[in-house]
Amino acid sequence: MKSPFLVVNDLALNREGKTLLQGISFTLRSMEVLSVVGESGAGKGLFVKTLLGIHKGQLGGQIQKVGSQKVGLVSKAYPCIDHLSIFTNLSLVSRLAGVQMQAHLAEEVEDVLKSVGLWGSLKGQLHEPVLPLSHFEKNLLNLARTLLLKPTILILDQPTKDLDPVQKAIYESVIESLKGRCSIIWVNHDLEQVARVSDQVLFLQHGQMIECANCEDFFNRPLHAETENYISGRIHA
Repeated sequence: MKSPFLVVNDLALNREGKTLLQGISFTLRSMEVLSVVGESGAGKGLFVKTLLGIHKGQLGGQIQKVGSQKVGLVSKAYPCIDHLSIFTNLSLVSRLAGVQMQAHLAEEVEDVLKSVGLWGSLKGQLHEPVLPLSHFEKNLLNLARTLLLKPTILILDQPTKDLDPVQKAIYESVIESLKGRCSIIWVNHDLEQVARVSDQVLFLQHGQMIECANCEDFFNRPLHAETENYISGRIHA
């Protein structure tokens, strides 16, 4: 059996007398992808903030990282800085996170760029500004930047939302290749993609966990009417 990396039990978040999250329980194991789905406003963003420890309000329940787990976030809310070089963008995140600069940073940069499939195209322009890169290249660079921190739990906040089908397939292939080095929590609105990439699916509605199941059961044997309605499109993401 795969080792548990993160155990969440009856997670709740209250703020100013209002319950924002409640009843969230799951176990994330090594080499797994847990997709978090739900309509807009369901609480997915708040859920991510609680895992990162940047929430506001009173937290209930338990979040247990098993062993020395490090959480990393990939979000468009924190894009690369266009006027800085590729290399500076990658190294800057380490400095801001308080990580001591590594003696072999150049090798580390090469490794993460290879991991996301960018080394071949970018190795000759590491000290050039990010600005001329394509939207998709910047998306992958954002992922590489987080990987430089060596997270064991990687949170993806809708990174493929505005990618075309070919780009989505490439991104999914990259994530599949990363499962050997980290477990992944993927916040996602694209149910077709969720079905392709997930080991588990967690469904939130109005801040409450309705269901968490393995991917096949979630789509083919949902336990709750709310889940079936969401999958069928009667509740829109």
